[in-house]
Amino acid sequence: MSVEVQAPPQLPETMPGDEDRVHSGLFWLAIVAVVIGALVAGTSRVWASKAADLVTFPVTFDQTSVLSGTATLHVDPTTYVPLQTAQEKPYQDTRRVQTPGLLEYRALLVSTDAISIGGAKPATVSAQYLVDTRTLANLRSPQAWSFSGENVADRSDAYSVNLPFDTGPGPYQVWRNEADRAYAFTQVGQPFDHDGITVIRLHGHLDAAPVDPLYVKQIGPAGIPAALSLHELQPALAAMGLSVDASFPDMPATFSPTDVGAVTDPIPLDYTMTADTSLLVEPRTGTIVAVEKSDETFTAHYDAARLGTLATLLAVHRNDRGVPAMLAALAKLSSAGETPVVDLSYAQTAASMKTQSNWAATQRDWANRMTRVIPMTLLVTGGAVIALGILAGAVAWRRRNTVYGGWWEEE
Repeated sequence: MSVEVQAPPQLPETMPGDEDRVHSGLFWLAIVAVVIGALVAGTSRVWASKAADLVTFPVTFDQTSVLSGTATLHVDPTTYVPLQTAQEKPYQDTRRVQTPGLLEYRALLVSTDAISIGGAKPATVSAQYLVDTRTLANLRSPQAWSFSGENVADRSDAYSVNLPFDTGPGPYQVWRNEADRAYAFTQVGQPFDHDGITVIRLHGHLDAAPVDPLYVKQIGPAGIPAALSLHELQPALAAMGLSVDASFPDMPATFSPTDVGAVTDPIPLDYTMTADTSLLVEPRTGTIVAVEKSDETFTAHYDAARLGTLATLLAVHRNDRGVPAMLAALAKLSSAGETPVVDLSYAQTAASMKTQSNWAATQRDWANRMTRVIPMTLLVTGGAVIALGILAGAVAWRRRNTVYGGWWEEE
């Protein structure tokens, strides 16, 4: 009699204890991956919320722009006699803007313009700004001035050296130092490529705005008269039909030294300006890449207050020799009205535009990296790690059910 010996059941390659360790490891891997992924994704949100504080106007800034064009003179700059034929002369403005200091999200910027008409010695025109480095708007401060530290300019809520990050169609109020005021700039047309970057065109128009007298005084060396005495106005008065001799203005013996000083002091010219300007702006950073075109007209009239003061003084001496001629001169000057003085038409040079475009591209890439690339990378990385953790958990769960669901079943 033979006895059949049954073969022992085939055991799995790994014992249940080994599978428990594998399952446990996979489950822990899943938990750790999900937690790390959630932390990375959460960091993305935190980074994005703080990006506005990270992307600011640069602490170190030093840019020079060159503006070139023509100046059309309508009066002789020394005699103020209207020219029969306007004179066109070359115009150039070398503008440097730099940051001498930074104070808690406030950038102090100094702008210096060297303006030359007809190749004459440049006139230096300066201004200082205090700018919020996050919004790029000007701040109200005694440190903000035009042409002189005593000439404080309240440019608050307007823009000067830069427009805001993510500049849109506008309108944006842009400050004009010469007129001591801001005026609106609005997008014209669609964005387009310029020097390797995408820019938008903003257009602004300023109409008949009074010009800051201090600006006129500083630009005087370039050939724009700020004031003229009665003696210097002899040719202009002759052009108005008033005949005066070389002794004009005659000083009566009854004049006190104060009276003589009042008569000989120059008579200021009050200027009014109109400007039509197009700017090219890199919208992501708000960088003003170029003054694409600016057409400006300056007209002037004799200061009415000064003429009135002189008329009152001379009326007391109206019967003295020489005074009637001076009173007649004042009447002519008072009725002269607005006189066109100079038209400026200029644009930023191509080389200067290229330099600004390159700088804007660098700032744009940096802003995009800080506000878009880094948070998106963190978010995608966190999501991928979470997905890996979920996958590991699913594999561990499936393997556990497979092993324990059929472990002791016979074939």
